[in-house]
Amino acid sequence: MTAEELHIYFTRHSINAALTWNRQQSLIGRVLNRLTVPRPGYAKINGRVLWQVYEELGAQAGEAFAASAELYLRADIVAKIATLIQPKGADQ
Repeated sequence: MTAEELHIYFTRHSINAALTWNRQQSLIGRVLNRLTVPRPGYAKINGRVLWQVYEELGAQAGEAFAASAELYLRADIVAKIATLIQPKGADQ
């Protein structure tokens, strides 16, 4: 993925995770989350995508996680990653 595609990916996942967290505030939202989301407020991120983020930032993932791993990251962490990999010249 390019930096722009990674930015879109993480922005979308952070918004979805925040929506599920906000839905937890009502009974109907909790029921809906129970039926559709494994972890409200968390985004499921593939390890291979995180490796690409490390490469984009010029860092090495080392043995922090396997590329085949499925990780659940909090909505605020995913939003922070999206801002870190924002493409150059984007004024969002």
